[in-house]
Amino acid sequence: MENESFPQIMTISQVARYLGLHELTVRRLAREGAIPALKLGRQWRVKRDLLEEWIEKRSMRNLGKPSEG
Repeated sequence: MENESFPQIMTISQVARYLGLHELTVRRLAREGAIPALKLGRQWRVKRDLLEEWIEKRSMRNLGKPSEG
């Protein structure tokens, strides 16, 4: 999936499509602080760059390689 097809600031629905997860799962991860998300009023927003960094760090950790930060 092409990253550029997703906006810089994504909704929970867009993040769910991006990650291939159910929206409720993404909402729970945001609420628990497991993914980098910001709550604006009653809605969650996720900055694509931060989400991609989070994915990279998780990938490195899962491979047993040290990650920065």
